[in-house]
Amino acid sequence: MYSDAGRNGFNFSKWRNKTFDDLIQKSVQIINMDKRTQLYLKAQQIFKQEQPITPIAYATDYAVINKRVTGFKINPLGLTIFSGVGLR
Repeated sequence: MYSDAGRNGFNFSKWRNKTFDDLIQKSVQIINMDKRTQLYLKAQQIFKQEQPITPIAYATDYAVINKRVTGFKINPLGLTIFSGVGLR
């Protein structure tokens, strides 16, 4: 997500912040997860401080999972990600 996407796309608030965009741009180019996480945390701080949107509701998602399945997590964005999922 780039705030600059406000020109075209789903940034309905039209919020833009160059520092936020720079942090996101740098983070997608870094393989080291610790460094990437730090950049995302800084970007989140900017987003929280400026609060261009205020979510007022969240969907509740459920998943039926066999007891043998390990590592499965429900993704808040609705995508099913199987990275780290396994069987006992």
